[in-house]
Amino acid sequence: MSETVPFATKQPPLRPCALEEGHDRRERQRSGLWSCTLTTVTPLCIQSHYSKLTDKDPAFVPASSIRGMVRNMMEMLGAGCARFYQAHCPEHLQQCNAEAACLACRVFGFVDGDYGWAGKVRFSDTAPVKIAWVRYAAPVEGRPPQNESHGSGWILFPHTKPALRQDPRGARCIPEGQSFPFRIEYLNLDAEEYALFKFALTLKHTSLDAATGRPIDLCHKLGFAKALGLGSCTISITKDKSPEIGAEIDPYLKTPAFTVFATHRRYR
Repeated sequence: MSETVPFATKQPPLRPCALEEGHDRRERQRSGLWSCTLTTVTPLCIQSHYSKLTDKDPAFVPASSIRGMVRNMMEMLGAGCARFYQAHCPEHLQQCNAEAACLACRVFGFVDGDYGWAGKVRFSDTAPVKIAWVRYAAPVEGRPPQNESHGSGWILFPHTKPALRQDPRGARCIPEGQSFPFRIEYLNLDAEEYALFKFALTLKHTSLDAATGRPIDLCHKLGFAKALGLGSCTISITKDKSPEIGAEIDPYLKTPAFTVFATHRRYR
């Protein structure tokens, strides 16, 4: 099943790319390198990659998959345009350009016609890890129905336990409880960009979750068959000595979009 995270009612923070510092200069106080760990909460399948492997091959998670997952989170929080929903999204979320780029596009990059902005974050593939692969029957036909109301918001797959049976001919998956190290470099992020990026990456914050009374601690969804329970995962920063997430994140945690997201992505 899927839910709908409502589009933001306000325009995301916009800025011309010409006002950015560029990529040839590294401001030390606003740049850094994180060693991170992705941990699977439910089995994970990046089918386009794993279908080409054998059961003797080590597992890894591609940088492009992690990057896209974190960017989508930042957009759902209300910091980005709706570039993949242009036929359905509100006018204030129309695709960015060089003269007006949203926070997510400035951080992750975008292309508009002949113009391209490289972004300010770089993700590595995870290190390969030797695992015991599992296979699940996850047919494309017969999936639970998904909410297709793109006109009102983002499609969200809640965290659920997989409703799947193991099948030796099924999709090759990483089992739950596996950890994969990778690295992220960030460059010249201002205070708001840093707060949004770090929260969108870790989904952790000292603010209390309204439902649990505990600090916010949520999970991502990644890869194939998310509607069927696969792909729940968490990301942590190893031995984090970087600045804490600042107060710039607070308005984004008080929106209807975040309330819906938090309700469906608690995992413990």
